[in-house]
Amino acid sequence: MSAKSEELYDRALDLIQAGQVAEGLHTIEESLMEDAEDALTWRLYAVTLTAIGRQEDAAAAMQKAQAFGLDDVDGLL
Repeated sequence: MSAKSEELYDRALDLIQAGQVAEGLHTIEESLMEDAEDALTWRLYAVTLTAIGRQEDAAAAMQKAQAFGLDDVDGLL
């Protein structure tokens, strides 16, 4: 994960935890534009999409996370 991706990931996580889910989702998408192969960001994207009821998109995001190295144990966290 690049420094910019990590900064965006952390910001997205803070926003989501503060209840600003839409802004957090947008920030996750920015992070993925910066580093589209980061499994942890794809997992956060999947979890956030699940939280807002976008199940199909969440499943696709989780598949991306797994494709980029997220293992089964990581997926349970």
